Amino acid sequence: MRKHCRINGFTFLIYLAGYGTARFLVDFFRGDPAMFAWGMQAAQVFGVAMILASLLGFLLLRKNLKFAS
Repeated sequence: MRKHCRINGFTFLIYLAGYGTARFLVDFFRGDPAMFAWGMQAAQVFGVAMILASLLGFLLLRKNLKFAS
């Protein structure tokens, strides 16, 4: 991914979004029924938080690229 994108932080945000998505989906199949909030397990809540944080990061990167051009 680094070879294709030269924007600082982009690769990290891709990882953050991917890991958050994987974590959210994997916990549906785990046998740990402990619920944390909103009917989701703790790892799923943190997975959603990672996805939202990466989306915010993408928006900030996009905003900074417009000003840098």
